Amino acid sequence: MFDICYNKSEAALAFGMSHQYDDCVRVLIFSATGDRDAEVLLEPLKDIDFKSVYFVIPKANKEVNKKDDNYSIMEQKELLLRCKSYAPIWKKLNNRSQTSISECVSDVLIDIKKNSPRASVLVTGSLHLVGATLSLIDPNLGEELMK
Repeated sequence: MFDICYNKSEAALAFGMSHQYDDCVRVLIFSATGDRDAEVLLEPLKDIDFKSVYFVIPKANKEVNKKDDNYSIMEQKELLLRCKSYAPIWKKLNNRSQTSISECVSDVLIDIKKNSPRASVLVTGSLHLVGATLSLIDPNLGEELMK
């Protein structure tokens, strides 16, 4: 499920309710950009029983090339520090989940596939994060939409 945080409470409720009775592992992928308050964004999710929570820089891959040069080296370090700051916020809200920090979405998706193949994943916090995730799940999506 993808949520771009226009209605945090409803997204949390929908995700929690849609998997209330199944045996899927719940996973959260989260990032916030700009001056968005991570605690405000994470708070509605605190009662969902996520096995794993990934705080990630909202870019598809680690490599910076001409096609994906969104962040300078300094911005990359700053974004990683920001992701690291989300873990204690989450632990304060919900200390049952395993938390991980990652430099890119592709690493997170590989880890989820390896460790939780029957996972139900909520991607939220940033439109950039949702876009990066979609670009990995369906690399041809943009081309198909332009037809």
